[in-house]
Amino acid sequence: MDTANLIKLCLARDHAGIQELVSNHQHAVFRLCLSILDNSAEADEATQDVFISALSSLDTFRGESDLSTWLNSITVNLCRNRLRKRRTKERLIQTLQSIFRFGGVSSTYPEEIVIQREA
Repeated sequence: MDTANLIKLCLARDHAGIQELVSNHQHAVFRLCLSILDNSAEADEATQDVFISALSSLDTFRGESDLSTWLNSITVNLCRNRLRKRRTKERLIQTLQSIFRFGGVSSTYPEEIVIQREA
């Protein structure tokens, strides 16, 4: 089936058309997600998110580029957002660990407390 007819079916919420769109592009989208995220489970989730996003905004596809190019653009943007959230979460965890490490001084010797706080 050609791309224009496939898009029309997807816009009409035809299940067979949606299934064909996903099956035609799922492997390539997953590979791109995996190459960016470097985690199979997260790449699988991202692949699902890509198709949810693509199907919900399919009416904005103008056809000026190939459908796979448009999907790749969505994939890269979604994966970048996931990486940004991952880095933010890692920084938050590091900050919280450093706060609790310094705040949770358990020594009863005043010299050790001063040394730990200066560190």
